[in-house]
Amino acid sequence: MSTAANFLWVADYTGDVDNPAFFENMFLTPSKEKLSTFWRRLQNTRLYVEGKLAYWWYSTRTCEAVMREFFGEDMPSLAELKRTVSLVMGNSHDILVGPKAAVPRFLPVAGIHLTEPDSSKIPKVQSSGIKRKPLQ
Repeated sequence: MSTAANFLWVADYTGDVDNPAFFENMFLTPSKEKLSTFWRRLQNTRLYVEGKLAYWWYSTRTCEAVMREFFGEDMPSLAELKRTVSLVMGNSHDILVGPKAAVPRFLPVAGIHLTEPDSSKIPKVQSSGIKRKPLQ
């Protein structure tokens, strides 16, 4: 579940196309000219590369270290786990972020409201077989 628009790193999970030549980075200053000038495209590409590197540096490395601490060293890497994502629900809508083609794995659910579930209708979840180390 993504609480915001389809960030550029979500494409890694869904297999979506995020080519900076076609799609404007959400951190790019809004402009009427879109990606029509060389400098605008260059700035968009710079933000794309910086965003991917920042996500890897600040999120992926840290999450992987914490994951290995709690689940053990034999856990697959996050890069491998990313390939097994079946569905990403994102809080976005075309009216907010502009229309963009998306793969079926990404489901925009803007404005959805969740209520307290009826526990009798929730199926029981079986163990995944992953053994956790006890918290100390």
